[in-house]
Amino acid sequence: MSKQTINIGASPNDGTGTPLRTSFDYCNQNFTELYTATGPSGNNIVVPGNATITGDLTVDTSTLKVDSTNNRVGIGTATPNNTLTINGTAATWTKGAYIIYSDAGSTYIGGLGNGGNIFGSGTDNDIGITTGGATNLRLGTNNTERMRIDSSGNVGVGVVPKTTSGVYRTIQNNNAVMMGAASDPGAYWNANCVYNTIWRYIINGRSSRYEQGPGTHAWFYDSGTQTADANCSFVQAMTLDASGRLIRGGSTADTLGTDVATMVNIGNFAVQNAAAAGTYIAIKPDVANQNVNINIDARTGAVPDLRFLFSTVEKFRMTAGGNLNVQNGNVVMTTSGKGIDFSAVTGGTGTATANVLNDYEEGTFTPTVGGSTTAGVGVYTTQTGRYTKVGRLVTVEIYIGWSAHTGTGNLRILGLPFTVNATNYSAATIGIINNIALSASNTAYAFNEINSTFINIVQSPVGGGSFTDVPMDVAGLFVISSTYSV
Repeated sequence: MSKQTINIGASPNDGTGTPLRTSFDYCNQNFTELYTATGPSGNNIVVPGNATITGDLTVDTSTLKVDSTNNRVGIGTATPNNTLTINGTAATWTKGAYIIYSDAGSTYIGGLGNGGNIFGSGTDNDIGITTGGATNLRLGTNNTERMRIDSSGNVGVGVVPKTTSGVYRTIQNNNAVMMGAASDPGAYWNANCVYNTIWRYIINGRSSRYEQGPGTHAWFYDSGTQTADANCSFVQAMTLDASGRLIRGGSTADTLGTDVATMVNIGNFAVQNAAAAGTYIAIKPDVANQNVNINIDARTGAVPDLRFLFSTVEKFRMTAGGNLNVQNGNVVMTTSGKGIDFSAVTGGTGTATANVLNDYEEGTFTPTVGGSTTAGVGVYTTQTGRYTKVGRLVTVEIYIGWSAHTGTGNLRILGLPFTVNATNYSAATIGIINNIALSASNTAYAFNEINSTFINIVQSPVGGGSFTDVPMDVAGLFVISSTYSV
């Protein structure tokens, strides 16, 4: 029924208005329609314009409550305690968003998408984001996905994380993967590989792995086809075990004797051959004596030599028997006075005063002859000298001849390469003497003068008697040798 309107006319009693009876009938019709809309049947009130309510608004006790005193709105509660309080219980939904607040559990939950939700706990102030099923959780910036957590719990940064098998979960940043599991105390860092029933390459290219277990570290390199998603086989390259041993090419060290077996916290190092009967070298500090021991040995068989090679060419070796063999080169003493020490070698009845062989020298010199009073000048037909010095001993070989000379006094051979010691005389041996005038029935001899660089020429009677000096001669020849100490 449409609204009934009463015409009251233009002026009193002008006869143009609605009759009185008809007017009351219009009122009855309008009130009947209003009663039908708002009466006990529970129909709605339709307000076509604005409505202003002074005081609280309550809908069905706690369905909706507007608290005008505290300026609060409650949905699902008659006593809102915040500007907006929403109270309810968990609900089943398909899509869209919903919010639930529970006073009993102090839990706030927000639903997103098809089963996902954001939640916070009033007991520990955590905030969480979850998906409602076997779906992925994605995070991004600038409208681009940056990170993904798949339904198994693997995390991918910049990539979709590769699928893993078993209890292991991964964090993957492009082709670098960190892997672990709650039941495994170890941690795994992988380059271009992930475990899914077998180790698999992520992309084409080389791969390597590092494993950290309880007290151990291990490094692996790949030996596979280097093809994406193909089987990636690994070879264990190096291990640092719980005893501090660095092991190349395996995971455990063989028992190699005390030099290797006791490598615990003292900085030992061993390099070993992987073969069952291989050799090894062990470097072990001798803490008690403040030494470092280098031990060369074999697990079985003969003890090997220690060889030193440069550019694959052997230069010298220390043999298992204790000899030092120089294959190509010299033993050079770079500090004066240093040499080979024989102090551990003793013998005889004398007193050892020096046991270091610290000099060896070979060379030539130019001998001369001269007189004891006036050395003079000679004309030489031959004049050669050679010497060898070993430690303190000097051996000389002299071949000298002259055809004229101006010297006076006793005959001497001058110019020895080193000064004779100051306390002990030593003999010289004459091999050839020619054109030298001697006293009748005398034989020539020679000796080294102490604290000097010349050889005295003397003569003695054949039958015995005192020696005398040989006078200077204007011509003559000697072949003579001598060994003396400096």
